[in-house]
Amino acid sequence: MKSSFDYESKPFGLGKITTAPWFIPALKLKYGLASIEGVRGKILEIGCGGGAMAKAIKRYRPDLQVYGGDISRSTLALAKQNSNGVKFEYADIYKLPYTKEEFGAILGFDVFEHFADLKKAISESKRVLKKGGIIHIAIPYEGSRWNIEGWLTLFGWRAKEIYCGHVKGLRIGQVEKEFERNGFRLIDRRFSTHLLGQLADALYFSLIYIRGKNFPYQVEGYVSQEKGAKPQIVKVLKNIFATVTYFESLAFFWFPGLTGHLTFKKIT
Repeated sequence: MKSSFDYESKPFGLGKITTAPWFIPALKLKYGLASIEGVRGKILEIGCGGGAMAKAIKRYRPDLQVYGGDISRSTLALAKQNSNGVKFEYADIYKLPYTKEEFGAILGFDVFEHFADLKKAISESKRVLKKGGIIHIAIPYEGSRWNIEGWLTLFGWRAKEIYCGHVKGLRIGQVEKEFERNGFRLIDRRFSTHLLGQLADALYFSLIYIRGKNFPYQVEGYVSQEKGAKPQIVKVLKNIFATVTYFESLAFFWFPGLTGHLTFKKIT
């Protein structure tokens, strides 16, 4: 299935984030940084959006040459306004504008579920990754019966597909097997987004589904871009929620959740 979602309609990945627990993507950043601890030289974030993660990685690892690629030209323009030393450019996952074995690591946060041809996306990622290099991804298991959204899809719930461009309802183990078939070895797997996180995520996207119209920003983007009392109230509530779910996920990292944090090593 190919997504009909318009990636120019909504900017993803805006705002400044850190590993502090009151940021919604804090664990994704924490696990991503841990996966590239021994990497030197160039790294690439696929589907970087407005560059929040790529810029955060550059702040924590100024020794790295960080690249960010995305297909949304309008969002890339926002990322480039304050690049923080990251090189942002248009990059189609099926035809990346990079040379063979150019990068020591590739990261993808909530992006592989957007690719209709998962095998081709993995193959092209492999082409630009050095042998022995690392791929780290955070991916939602929306086809798994271990989480709320996996069950909702049985009743025709399509909020993530329509309003977020998710074309793959992936199951636990499915992504791992696809990478292993393409010359990678899984070296680490953790989970996040457990009960409270799942409830909040399902309610948020159900609200959009009922509303019939997307919100103009993700939550982190909204509180960083908008001014006034309302964004400040949302920020406080967001900080409380993010902190609670951060520690929930940290405590139950071994138990299947909505999000998988997977690290692979290229072996062939």
